[in-house]
Amino acid sequence: MLKRRASSFGWSIKKAAHAPAEAADEEVKTPRLTSSRSFGFGWSKKAASAPAAKGVRVAEEVPRAAPPPEGAAREVEITVAEAHFPVPTKVADEQATEHVVNSEVRDLVAEERVYKRWWNMNLKQVNLSVDDLTEDFKSGVLPIRLLEVLTATSLGEFHEEAGVDKSPSSVRTALQHDKMLENQHVFLKALEGNGHMPPGIRVDDLVAGNTELILGLTWTLILRFEIHQLHTTVLELFSWAMSVGDKHNVAVHGSWSTAFNDGILFSAIVLDCMQYAAPACMHHAVQAGQLSYNLDAARTMVPAMALSAAFDAAAEHLGVARLLESSDFNGPTIPDRSVIL
Repeated sequence: MLKRRASSFGWSIKKAAHAPAEAADEEVKTPRLTSSRSFGFGWSKKAASAPAAKGVRVAEEVPRAAPPPEGAAREVEITVAEAHFPVPTKVADEQATEHVVNSEVRDLVAEERVYKRWWNMNLKQVNLSVDDLTEDFKSGVLPIRLLEVLTATSLGEFHEEAGVDKSPSSVRTALQHDKMLENQHVFLKALEGNGHMPPGIRVDDLVAGNTELILGLTWTLILRFEIHQLHTTVLELFSWAMSVGDKHNVAVHGSWSTAFNDGILFSAIVLDCMQYAAPACMHHAVQAGQLSYNLDAARTMVPAMALSAAFDAAAEHLGVARLLESSDFNGPTIPDRSVIL
């Protein structure tokens, strides 16, 4: 009985176990191997009309098996290529791209939220504030004022009235636009004079409200006036955080974007700083574990509560501005720059 197998070796013959034995004088089927267009073997045949010698059996054409009836089970072999290397579909590609785009957008929103708090912390000294960082940056007034606060110097004359106009770009007059361009030129010139001017920045992009560019400039200012003022680097800062964690038996896993998410490492850092920066009475209270806020309590809290408690304690006992909120850690990761700040 013939049975077709969907394999690279073409046809094979399987003899049914229950088939009766053939008589010696009956014709039997004799396969002959020949070349085939497929990767396997073909079959040859002798002409049915060829004369046969007495007692010699003539091979008949071996018929090809008829296709199985519709719905019948078939014996199928799947190749390695089919099983392990599927062709990517357009839908899968689109989903992967969408995931990357969504992650990038989420990081930009998170950074802008944290950076806005940093701007307001500094602008508070001159009774100014940021509502929408991208929009408020366009006039150039707040960037100039921020840089004056950070450098404790005046940048000279500029068009301060440009910051009052909140008109959309579609109805902004040419004069208003020129004033904003001139303000941004003053800001960038001051950055360049201090040696902190990133390459490739145009005043037009800042007036247009390029969010990524504005966040990048903000990070440049943070590095120069926050991180470098400590005479350290980002890598050294993370090494210090890990050493504080080791000191308080807090396991540190991952990087900036994941190591602080449960609030325990933040708690250890706050308590460690309180021992040295707080008054003597506070120092002894921390060492004796007499504060209501302590690391053991933080370990029993859910991440959101532990984070909030750490930020509250830092603001109350160390005077640290609250630039982060527990809601900033809702995602699987948080942008590195947000945590470093």
